[in-house]
Amino acid sequence: MELKLTRQPLFINEPLIDQKVEQPIECDALLPDYCPDIVRILKCSVAPTVTGRRASPGKLELEGMAVITVYYISTGDGIAHGEYKVPFSRIVEMKADHPAPVLSLSPRVDYVNCRAVNQRRLDIRGALVIGVRATGSREEQVTAEGEGMGLQLKREQADASRLLGQCARESHVTERVDLPHGKTWPEMGVLAVEMESAALYMTAAYLGKRALAICSISDSLVTGEALPAKDRQSTFTTMMKIALETAVKMAE
Repeated sequence: MELKLTRQPLFINEPLIDQKVEQPIECDALLPDYCPDIVRILKCSVAPTVTGRRASPGKLELEGMAVITVYYISTGDGIAHGEYKVPFSRIVEMKADHPAPVLSLSPRVDYVNCRAVNQRRLDIRGALVIGVRATGSREEQVTAEGEGMGLQLKREQADASRLLGQCARESHVTERVDLPHGKTWPEMGVLAVEMESAALYMTAAYLGKRALAICSISDSLVTGEALPAKDRQSTFTTMMKIALETAVKMAE
């Protein structure tokens, strides 16, 4: 009796890459001639995008662009910005060769540091983290049915799926805020400014300690009055006394 076997295709999806790779970004930038000089940097943001990909035997080649935007206070007391494009490339090894893997790429910013070397020059350093996932689909013939020659079948069900492709789209959300250009601090509702308390409270929170800030007014944003440095050193004794008494009571 003739043995007859019936075969059918089974598609197997296997991961080729599933990792996160770090990509450094470096930019030594000069302000364009039409941009005013830098007084103080406000913010530095990076928007990374993967622009190209190519699979070759044993590796995946990626190309991308990081758009760096620097916002700063200019010499005219206004807010200005400069934009710089930094290209990058990366090679990631694959576990196996595949002519057309299905890719999922997710670049994000790990950190970025920006400092003004002078009023016209910026030093920008940072790193991106690119999540790379590549899946390859292969086909194998498996025995589905058989008869003849006294063959007995033991059937098992195998779940399988075939990945045909995927689509990814980036969405960017922006918000426009109208700045009160030309207004003074009091006109914007700002009555006082202080610098050290934020660091004090953060340090206390990190160490699990208690903290308290007591502030004395030395300069007025409303009238423009200001105490000279000598008076600030010798006339705040009342505030110092209250602070010391409070510290003693908190320690009890």
